[in-house]
Amino acid sequence: ISMIKGKDIVCISTSDWDKPWGSRQQLMSRLSASNRVFFVEYQASFAHLFFLPFLCARIKRFKNPTRKINDNLFVYTPYPGLPCGYYSRTINRINQYMLAWFLKRILKKLNFTDIILWLYPPSSVELLGKLDEKTILYHCIADFPAEKRIFLRRRAVLSMEKELTVKSDIILALTESLFNKHKHINSRTYLFPSAVDESVFFPSAGNDVAEPLDIAVLNRPRIGMVGYLDGNVLDIDLVNYIADQHPEWSIVLIGPKYRHIIRLSLLSKKGNIYFIPEKKNNEMPVYIKNLDVCMIPYVVNE
Repeated sequence: ISMIKGKDIVCISTSDWDKPWGSRQQLMSRLSASNRVFFVEYQASFAHLFFLPFLCARIKRFKNPTRKINDNLFVYTPYPGLPCGYYSRTINRINQYMLAWFLKRILKKLNFTDIILWLYPPSSVELLGKLDEKTILYHCIADFPAEKRIFLRRRAVLSMEKELTVKSDIILALTESLFNKHKHINSRTYLFPSAVDESVFFPSAGNDVAEPLDIAVLNRPRIGMVGYLDGNVLDIDLVNYIADQHPEWSIVLIGPKYRHIIRLSLLSKKGNIYFIPEKKNNEMPVYIKNLDVCMIPYVVNE
């Protein structure tokens, strides 16, 4: 990353800038120190605005969809697209053409040239060749075709991703399984795992800070996790089983309830499962330090 300097980067993200904060924002923040970055938030559909309440906050941004984070970093909120873009390449093509139409005009005003197109969603394959990009980089952070077991969705996303894999100049794969999946199609695939922000999580973090009250009241041992709580990603049955087998344990889930909240409500019925709201990055070491065991209870799937 430190080798990339003086470039214009257009990042098509799978999330908004503010939430969920992760590798996309971390990378683009760092890249903006030596490059100009235009961060395009997740392209939601009209249906998403109804079924995912946390996206409703976007509506007020549509009046001024481009905002400046610092001198080199701009964030753009796309207008909603047609529903079912991940189920039909035709619908996705319409959505991406609409997005490209807006992006071309904004990027021209900002004088972005010789663009590195840094792509996260496979659906962005339809943007290729429309933004005068010089380099196409696919940053693969998930097995998108396997996310849902719906035939039409899997077929459409698999088609998009395969084309994007073939046409990309560089592919960065988050895990070894993703690396192996793409390497045999495109030899310019590199393993690029996530890391940790040492400025926050250094060895002595939290040593001199008092135990936060909202975790101090919970009995030990405390078995916990930190992250965005997604009812489709968390293994609800496993967490319930742990709580049932050891009612004397405190099961602590720290973070915002992000998606599929109805499934998460199955955990709320247990007297020894505790939800602690999202904390700032610089607060996390203190909470992790005051857990006795940390776990990552994710569903085992493809």
